[in-house]
Amino acid sequence: YTTQLLIYFPLTEVCQVVLKGYLLANIDQPEKRAEANKRFKQWLLKFAEYGKETETDFFKTWLRSQYAVKMRERKKDAKSEDFDLIGTEYHRWTRNNADLVGLTESTACYQWIMRDMDFYARVYLQLLQAARALTPGLESVRFNADHGFTQQYQLLLAPLKPSDDEVTTQAKLRLVADYIDCWLNRRLWNFKSITYSTVQYTVFQFTKELRGRSLDDLRATLVTRLQEEDTALNFGRQPYLNNWNAKSLHRQLARMINWLEIQSGEPGQYEKYVVRSGRYAYEIEHIWANHYDRHQDEFDSPVAFGETRNRLGGLLLLPKKVNASLGDRDYDYKVEQYVKENLLARSLHQKCYENNPGFKQMMQRTELPFKAHCKSEGEGQSEFKKVDLEERFQLYRQIAEQLWSVERLQGGSV
Repeated sequence: YTTQLLIYFPLTEVCQVVLKGYLLANIDQPEKRAEANKRFKQWLLKFAEYGKETETDFFKTWLRSQYAVKMRERKKDAKSEDFDLIGTEYHRWTRNNADLVGLTESTACYQWIMRDMDFYARVYLQLLQAARALTPGLESVRFNADHGFTQQYQLLLAPLKPSDDEVTTQAKLRLVADYIDCWLNRRLWNFKSITYSTVQYTVFQFTKELRGRSLDDLRATLVTRLQEEDTALNFGRQPYLNNWNAKSLHRQLARMINWLEIQSGEPGQYEKYVVRSGRYAYEIEHIWANHYDRHQDEFDSPVAFGETRNRLGGLLLLPKKVNASLGDRDYDYKVEQYVKENLLARSLHQKCYENNPGFKQMMQRTELPFKAHCKSEGEGQSEFKKVDLEERFQLYRQIAEQLWSVERLQGGSV
């Protein structure tokens, strides 16, 4: 039957047709069968609005988050297990694992569509929307999506239960999304990969650990896990710009600026800062122009200068046009332009600290070591030396420690 269907439909459509047929065939009462069929079709239509693969991705994510027990061992010739089989033919896996899923009789099949599928599909589509645009309470879903971390949906669905009320559901989603945000950025800060193949096994094991947890248990688990990771994945090491991390470092700078602006009572503009191409793109700006000759008093070689120049403490985020206009100008000229830009760039100039109550209140509340790196008019030329770069890194480090802190999971402010 499946072979015949493949002649007329692509594999993704065959999977849902066969799965729906299996479920409906096991619902005895005609009225309930018709009702379940209608509900199933309604969700397929909604999935289609989000893209051709959405339906397949949903079933794979849902089944893996709630039911998969094993994953293929990471060795040659290992056999495929639950996780892998769901990824290739989820309809066949569901039928072969009816006892595990709970599809043992008519009422269970009916309820699986009308209650379980209805619940998880609604949440899944909400998450897809949150990944596209910042959503109050679920901002981290967008941040994680911007890092290309598609495995977040599996983790987000894992602790959910159809019996959870809306308040509990949203609280669980926010907790897990915020944990993922902290975890991803700690890994990226320490040059750890977050690619699918690198973290797939870890994510699957963690999925099973979170599965079905109560809100209190979930919070305790995530807090403990992040605290344990703090030894290896902290913010003590200074990142530096290279070809591998240019995108992620751009996003992290965008997050820092967005956070600072919100903390200072200004509207956050993350969605503007994170743009990397096009007319309104932002680019990473080196505070030091690429001129070793201007820094020979502090560096013995162009190599040593170049390595330090690329460190995080010497980087900003500026509009592409502004970045291009600054070119190889010296710091004394640049800092006068920085004062017109985002809060992180403005903070290099003393004017940022004048008549700016929101910013000053943020400084007092967070105890972040902001200071101007600019001389007043008539005091001579402004310079940005090696010690200034190190001081800026310590500022960035403390911003990161608060932005991606365990307190977020304990109910603290973001």
